[in-house]
Amino acid sequence: MLAVTRAVPLKLLPFDNKNELQIMIDMPRGSTLEKTDEVARALGSYLATVNEVTDYQTYTGLAAPMDFNGMVRHYYLRSGGYVGEVRINLLPKDKRDQQSHEIALRIRPDIEQLGKKYGANLKIVEIPPGPPVLSDLVAEVYGPPEASIDSLIAVSKRVRIDMEKTEGVVDVDDFSEAQHDKMHFHLDREKAALSGISVAQVAETLRIAAAGQPVGIVHLDSERQPLEITLQLPRALRSSVADLLLCALKPGRAI
Repeated sequence: MLAVTRAVPLKLLPFDNKNELQIMIDMPRGSTLEKTDEVARALGSYLATVNEVTDYQTYTGLAAPMDFNGMVRHYYLRSGGYVGEVRINLLPKDKRDQQSHEIALRIRPDIEQLGKKYGANLKIVEIPPGPPVLSDLVAEVYGPPEASIDSLIAVSKRVRIDMEKTEGVVDVDDFSEAQHDKMHFHLDREKAALSGISVAQVAETLRIAAAGQPVGIVHLDSERQPLEITLQLPRALRSSVADLLLCALKPGRAI
C-alpha cells in the first residue's frame, strides 16, 4: 500500500547521475539556419552562467554525433535549418553538490523562458539509466481511412493542449509541420524551349543553387582527409526569395 498511496515514491529505474545533458532545439519548419543559430547562441550564453557547466557544444542544422539517446530516438537523423542541439558537459560528480537530474530541474524554468522568447521548442534530455524510449509519454492519433491530414492534425493539437495542462508533463511536442511559406517558380516553357533549356535543367539548377551539389574532391598536404568541393550559391545570395530572384534576373551573379 505504500506504493499505491504514494507514501513512498516508486520508480522502476532511479535517476542516474551523469556528467552531461542535452538540449534539443526545434524551430518552426521554414525557420532559417541563422535564426536557429541565434537560439543556440542564446542557450550557450545562459549555460556559461551555470556553475556546474564546464563546457558546451552547439550543433545547428545537423545532428550531433550519435549516442545512446540518438540511436533509439533517431536524433542522428535530424537535419535542416530549423533544428539544433546543445551538448553540455558538467563537473565531475565529486565536485558538485547536485546530481545531473537536479541540475536539469533547476535550469528548466530559464530554458523554457528562452524558448518562449525565440518561439522555439526546447527539450532538456538526460541520458536514461536504462533503455531509452521515444518519449516518456506518447499519444498516437488515428482516424478513418477517409480522414484528411488537416483533421488528424487538429485532433493532435487538442491532445497536445490537454497534455500541456497535465501536471508533471513537460516538453510537449507533436510531429505536425508548422505553417510556412513555399516558393513556386513558374517557367516560361516556350522561351525555355527556344533557348534549348528543359524544365528538368532549370529545376536542377535551382536545387544546386540553394542546396548545393558535390562536384569533386581536392587533396591538400595540410589536411588528413580529402576535402569535398561543393557547387552552391554564396549564403548572401540564397537567404531570401529576393536574393534568388535577383540571381535569376542577373545570371552573371549566380556563381
